[in-house]
Amino acid sequence: MQWGGLQGKSLTIPAQAADYTNPKVWEQAESLPAQNEAELSPMTIKPGEVAGVSKSYTFRRDMAVLNVPLNIGYGESVYLKITLQGFSKDVFLRMPGLAARNTGNGKTQNFSLAVKAGREKKLMLLKDTADWGRDGMVTVSLYQYDTITPPRTVLISENQWVAECHTAGEYFYEVKVPSDGVLEIESGEDPNRGADDVLRRRILETTLLNSKRVEVGSPQWSPNDKKQNARQYVRKGTYYIKMKDASGLIQFRYRFTKMKTAKNTKQSKAQSVKKGKTVKGILAAGEGKKNCRWHKIVIPKKRKVSITVKSLEGKDDEMCAYLYKKGQKKVIASVTGSGKLEYVKDVKKIIASVTGSGKLEDIKDFKYAYAKKFPLEKGTYYLKIFKNNKKDSIQYSVKWK
Repeated sequence: MQWGGLQGKSLTIPAQAADYTNPKVWEQAESLPAQNEAELSPMTIKPGEVAGVSKSYTFRRDMAVLNVPLNIGYGESVYLKITLQGFSKDVFLRMPGLAARNTGNGKTQNFSLAVKAGREKKLMLLKDTADWGRDGMVTVSLYQYDTITPPRTVLISENQWVAECHTAGEYFYEVKVPSDGVLEIESGEDPNRGADDVLRRRILETTLLNSKRVEVGSPQWSPNDKKQNARQYVRKGTYYIKMKDASGLIQFRYRFTKMKTAKNTKQSKAQSVKKGKTVKGILAAGEGKKNCRWHKIVIPKKRKVSITVKSLEGKDDEMCAYLYKKGQKKVIASVTGSGKLEYVKDVKKIIASVTGSGKLEDIKDFKYAYAKKFPLEKGTYYLKIFKNNKKDSIQYSVKWK
């Protein structure tokens, strides 16, 4: 297409939107009739607030280009929200720190502007030739967040929304956990983004630390889907949540759900599991091999049994389980990554065990075999469950039949 008849100026419009990243296109656009507006400076808002309209423009029918100088200052980040109305085709846009892109008619789009050296920069919009002779509306919001430097540690309550924009550094949020249960981190929504914008919900990196500020959980993310919030199984106590967001914008709350758990930390305190019943437990963040859980199974007469130990988080390969007969130290069965407790057969002593990899590790050249259902003599048996990685956090279930 050609922009022609505009005070004798001409511009070839590329057929593909991607071609608008070519600087030569924008150099040519500089020679077209331009509507030059006054400089805009960003408003300052608090996280969680809706940015008001900075300025609405009528993109006049006799103009091909709309220029708006932006004084973005020396802040951490500046954001632009733009809405177009009344255009039949896309409007192409160029702005500081971002390549040219097309902006759909009738939709609100959001951009984060790179702040370098704090000098004045320009927003430039280019019409499609199909919209020559047609007025269009351009609404712009230019804003930045009120950046604070809070204390390094802030005590927060359950369901309390935190909405802050931080300067560089690490910040910790102290939480008090009243009992065993699950701690869930829900990221907040940016009200300045549309409902269908995948970035409307903040994507936060969260790390759990214990009362001594030692990391007890691997970094997790609270992404766009609420069903995928960061979750950690914890014991009663004081914890710290370390938050990160690339932009420094932090919006989240935590929720705690109490869980009834047994005090089965020793074989002598093993929790009974009845035939056909499911018993649940947790292997909390910060717990390792020494923080095992014990369950007791009573077999009234010799029979074949099937025992299933399963992670409810889909982490079967991160957990281990050993079965012992009362009064004996020999492992007679161990769990694999499938979650099925399987029998170590024809061994005279402990020659192998199953780790998180699900592989049977042979210590000596003894014969061994597996069976999904295996025979157990009448008696009492103990199931020892633990995890190797202290930063894993698992809820598991035990069932036998």
